[in-house]
Amino acid sequence: MKDANGYPALYVPVAVATDFDRCFGDTEAYQKLTEQVTAENTTLTVRQIHEARHYREKVEGKSFGTVAYIRQALLDAGEGHTWAEHIKPELLERARVREDLFVKNGRAVLDLADRHGMPTFTMTHGHVLPPHGRQEREDAYEWQATKVVGTAPLNERPYYVSYEPSKGKTFGSWYSEANNGFLLPRHITSPDGLRIIARSLLLIDDKISSYRHWPEQHAYGIQVIPEDPKNRRPSQIGELSREQGLYQVIGMGQAGITLEMMIHNELAKYYDLAA
Repeated sequence: MKDANGYPALYVPVAVATDFDRCFGDTEAYQKLTEQVTAENTTLTVRQIHEARHYREKVEGKSFGTVAYIRQALLDAGEGHTWAEHIKPELLERARVREDLFVKNGRAVLDLADRHGMPTFTMTHGHVLPPHGRQEREDAYEWQATKVVGTAPLNERPYYVSYEPSKGKTFGSWYSEANNGFLLPRHITSPDGLRIIARSLLLIDDKISSYRHWPEQHAYGIQVIPEDPKNRRPSQIGELSREQGLYQVIGMGQAGITLEMMIHNELAKYYDLAA
């Protein structure tokens, strides 16, 4: 098929966007590994990173930028160590053989989507620190991309780093009346390189803010609250509307059950359109 401009495109009934942090990926495990690799390859210590993170999050009440802090601390040390040369390569090498960085039951959800012809891609939020300049954007992107690229099986699939915390708002910006669907970013393509147009989109995410400004139609969501209480955050607390196609579950196992149910209920109509 072709899109509204006459270019070849792949129309799919449903595409699935999966979040990384505290959803499909174990953020704290990745943070710990990053600290270990940094301490082993530079003059920075795990304690220094811990103290900086504690001050930023607990005292100032702000988000801690892992790559931003390490990059600046190494620059201040003036010993020639860099994130790109002395940390990232070994971090990715060690992360890719770790099974604990990917959430329990996550593969079952991806496999279920694959069986029903749903393209999946990781959609993660890169929090840009003040002063919100080019370097801060690059640091935010780098941290999110490194986690996804280093985590199997997510590294086998496309990913999209958004600077907008409301993924609902981003979904809305992708919808094309002319194409009667969501036009996914150009780098999220089919295996043979075709641009993907999804009749509907499903988001699997843990944060309430991701579901703000939710599209009025053709968008669905499963908020997954972590099973382990130590991984739960205030950002996951809130109410979502079932009338908007949004579900709240605990754990990725329940997410898989809910997705299976949705395939045979509200998502079924999109398969009927494709038939």
